[in-house]
Amino acid sequence: MARKSQLEKQITTVSFNAGEKPAAPNTLTSEEAMVWDSVFLCVRSDFIPAEGYPILILYSRHLAKEKLYAKKLAELEERLDFANPENLKMIDRLSGLVEREGRAALACARSLRLTSQSLRTADQNKDRSANPAKRPWET
Repeated sequence: MARKSQLEKQITTVSFNAGEKPAAPNTLTSEEAMVWDSVFLCVRSDFIPAEGYPILILYSRHLAKEKLYAKKLAELEERLDFANPENLKMIDRLSGLVEREGRAALACARSLRLTSQSLRTADQNKDRSANPAKRPWET
């Protein structure tokens, strides 16, 4: 039997039955698994195909990290003195981590079509943009 490559060792497989919500992979932490489950509470079980699961795993990880960093940032802001430049640098670095993880999570959500706009039909989007009031330049 051939040895597994490093890439093959990193691949996570998720098994599920059609029509049934897939369980979170055991490689996810409890916080990441909660994100995974929350996604499938909001969409049909077949909304994300199996080939999209690696992106969902990334989404779960990024969102869990963003929440953790945001919590740590809030704790730090409560107890640090803002007059000290070193404290401001630390807060700035942690704020950067929160922003970076948030952007990465948003990119994954867009790839999976989880954003609110992508979950609406064209008719629903059309209804939201219908504005019966006259625009200022139309008067």
